[in-house]
Amino acid sequence: MKFNRWKSQDDYSYAFRLFNKYHTYMNSLYWSYVPAYDSAQYTYRNAIKKVPNNTTHKVFHLSGKNSDRVVSNINEWSKNLKEFDNWTRLNSLVAVNAYFEIYLSSVISLAIESDLGLLYCFSKEFDGIKVLKYGNQEKYSFYDKSEEITKGTWPKRISNYKQIFGKVPVELEKHEGDLEKIRKIRNDVTHSFGRDIELSRSRDTKRIIDIERISTERLQKYMGIIREVARGIDKHLLNNHIGDYENIYYYHICKDKLILQNPTQDFKKKLNSLYVKNKGWDYINSLIDYYKKL
Repeated sequence: MKFNRWKSQDDYSYAFRLFNKYHTYMNSLYWSYVPAYDSAQYTYRNAIKKVPNNTTHKVFHLSGKNSDRVVSNINEWSKNLKEFDNWTRLNSLVAVNAYFEIYLSSVISLAIESDLGLLYCFSKEFDGIKVLKYGNQEKYSFYDKSEEITKGTWPKRISNYKQIFGKVPVELEKHEGDLEKIRKIRNDVTHSFGRDIELSRSRDTKRIIDIERISTERLQKYMGIIREVARGIDKHLLNNHIGDYENIYYYHICKDKLILQNPTQDFKKKLNSLYVKNKGWDYINSLIDYYKKL
């Protein structure tokens, strides 16, 4: 199969593949913690059945230089651990939202770099790779433009997305409400320790404000939504504006570093090391030919 500038040979952008790796990584971290938490609470429940006045230090055989930092009352310890369990989920969601926004920043800027005519309502009329080939590569970036979709409320972000790309993926419109809830939780966790920001600024209270609660089921729901939205955006931008830009971009940045004796074969080897679907000689030769004719 030959190279087609506006039709990707792959099912996902490289940016989405990286997003998926972070998503898998975050899942692995969280689910490695869950059995430890459950086991600790199970040990606690069994211990107080046998000896109601047992201490945390005796039940868990605590010793060492930091053991005095652990509360002795095991009921209080269990309560604190439950709070930390909730705090762990809140921060897990913050992390998920962070790499989601990194993905958005990458794929949005990538789509505009590829289809530069988007900025002037002439999609696919100007190939962004020409700017890379003949212009200033260091200055050719649209990360600042991507901030219109990574900052602010989600209704505003979606409006900006439509203004840039003409239409909005169904997945993004469908989950606008939940994305806005996630954004607010993220802001409360990062700016006011998981509490409502406005209430946290109050000057007439001395009590600790109740923290946002998030269950495992709710965390799973939000992680599923974020992945669904990311996939919907990726499919929309890849099929309509990115095409095979990533591969020809890769050729552009590595063409001067290829083995002189056989640069085409070296490029083929390097490109195929990045993707699941191997590219044949027809594809490689036609990609290089396209680039040279620009």
